[in-house]
Amino acid sequence: MSSTIYQATDLKDRRKELLDAAAHTRALVRAVDGTALVFTRLDQVEREQLVAEWSLRLHAAEQGRLPAQLRWLRHLDDEDRDECLAELWEALEDVYSDEDTAAFDVAVHEWHNTARALADTDRREVLLGTVAAEDFEPAARPR
Repeated sequence: MSSTIYQATDLKDRRKELLDAAAHTRALVRAVDGTALVFTRLDQVEREQLVAEWSLRLHAAEQGRLPAQLRWLRHLDDEDRDECLAELWEALEDVYSDEDTAAFDVAVHEWHNTARALADTDRREVLLGTVAAEDFEPAARPR
């Protein structure tokens, strides 16, 4: 939090300073009735909300309770599920340091696609089954 606590009258009298503080980190404003208001950048709020929501989801998944957004994890075996959760935690931690959610979004998307592929029994067999030389046939040369 910022070290300066602004008053409601500062919205008029010190608005540039208050907005600069809000743009840099955040600014705390006390309303006339004593209510504390926080001014900050929208991207910061969205990032913190993402971290909070996904932390709860990942924690629940680790405890064996799959939230609706992670039901697809049931298609992964235990080892892959553990690897997925570890990778998602790591990507989520990077959201704070990088101030970018793109890597986290990519990790969720890629693991979701993997789980979706494994949900189909034919694809699962192809992806996880063994491959032998007799599984292949020579192809004719294209003309």
